[in-house]
Amino acid sequence: MYKAAVAVLGLQGISADSLTAQQPGMEGLLRDPRREVRLAACEALLRFGPEVHQIPALVACLTDGSPLVRRTASQALQKLGSAAVPFLTAQLRQAGPGMRSAALEVLGQLRPASPSLAKCVADSLD
Repeated sequence: MYKAAVAVLGLQGISADSLTAQQPGMEGLLRDPRREVRLAACEALLRFGPEVHQIPALVACLTDGSPLVRRTASQALQKLGSAAVPFLTAQLRQAGPGMRSAALEVLGQLRPASPSLAKCVADSLD
């Protein structure tokens, strides 16, 4: 998956050497200061599905400065489904209003919605 994202970035003229300076792997790409790098990482995760350890960095992209990155991260989390729920519900209790809103939006798109999810969301809003 990392190689797929790096290949896309190579087509955009971004060298692999410039990507691994601080955080290697998909998590590093999701936190890269360049929008096009974060977007390519989100698109790769949307296409291939994230691994569990990558979900927190993907959740963090829900409040990215780029609407396209936010939307792609949301789609990847929706595709992941129930595996993303614990990470998203944690944001309802811990994060600021922007992240809470983004997490609720993704949770609202998950199908099928379960009664336990509804209870978790309701509890987090108290």
